[in-house]
Amino acid sequence: MDAKSSQHLVEQYLKELRAASRGLSRGERRELAAQIEEHIRAALAIMPAPGEAGVREILERLGDPEEIVAEQYGPHGARAGIGAQAVTAIVLLLVGGFLAGIGWIAGVVLLWTSQVWTTREKLIGTLVVPGGLFGAFFVASALLVTSVGSALADRSPAASAARTRRCATWSRIAAAAPRRSSRSSTRSCSRS
Repeated sequence: MDAKSSQHLVEQYLKELRAASRGLSRGERRELAAQIEEHIRAALAIMPAPGEAGVREILERLGDPEEIVAEQYGPHGARAGIGAQAVTAIVLLLVGGFLAGIGWIAGVVLLWTSQVWTTREKLIGTLVVPGGLFGAFFVASALLVTSVGSALADRSPAASAARTRRCATWSRIAAAAPRRSSRSSTRSCSRS
């Protein structure tokens, strides 16, 4: 049980380190995580019986993950927050579709060249609503026009004439067929 909690502490520390180093390139993040993980393993190997208290001591000596990133890579390495590129990408992803689609494409390019987001977040930003709000508006409009158009087509004079011809045909069939067919034809013709 103690080994599991010690392993959990190390995993949590490395997770915080990865979060703090999101501003770095992928290679720099991997290299930093590998160095810190190796340092932790080496320190644990020296200890006779590394328990949870020993692991906590090693992690405290290492320091805060954000401080490690800032110390090794300078202030640009720590994730300082969203910058102008990220804000522009968000705006263009949402409303860029209204700019002949070019704005949305520019937003996708800015999204993928930014170091603020993970690959998973970039995929979500790209695929959730292609075309941004314009894409969603376009799809909603198309669905509305289709449903209203089919409702209006049922009310048109041509649809009414076709329904009348269909009822007349069913009436002739019902007159020539046994009694139970006339009930079904009456039901289909009574629809208006």
